[in-house]
Amino acid sequence: SLKANLLKLVPNPASGFVHLLWEGGEAEFEVVDALGRVVVSRQALKSSMKLETAHLPSGLFYVKVIGN
Repeated sequence: SLKANLLKLVPNPASGFVHLLWEGGEAEFEVVDALGRVVVSRQALKSSMKLETAHLPSGLFYVKVIGN
């Protein structure tokens, strides 16, 4: 299971993409905007993932870990 306190996002702030790195293997993530809308939802099968952000408008986003 994912150790949420060990989740890293680089680079931060993002410019076109962000790498999510964590310990624990499989995980599901949601990217949520400042109004609470889910703008991206992804399932990852390993302990890292590249997430494209170029299509997102400038602003503040949160990464939410689902389950595990």
